Amino acid sequence: MGAPSYKYLQALSERSELPGSRPLIKSTTQEILSGKRVRLPDWQWVSAFVRACHAAAAESGLPTDGLGTVQEWC
Repeated sequence: MGAPSYKYLQALSERSELPGSRPLIKSTTQEILSGKRVRLPDWQWVSAFVRACHAAAAESGLPTDGLGTVQEWC
């Protein structure tokens, strides 16, 4: 299995019910991960990305322990 698509990560982030969370926009995620953006992403994006990666791994039956928690990404 390959990496989750940007569209899939966006859909997973849209399901988040955490206060202050925002969905990942697939074009923004692609630009950040490919290095097209010069500035570091803001904390809301990082938090949403980590949560979406955890959700993608869990739905695929993959272990999430190597991803780190949102708190560890602070």
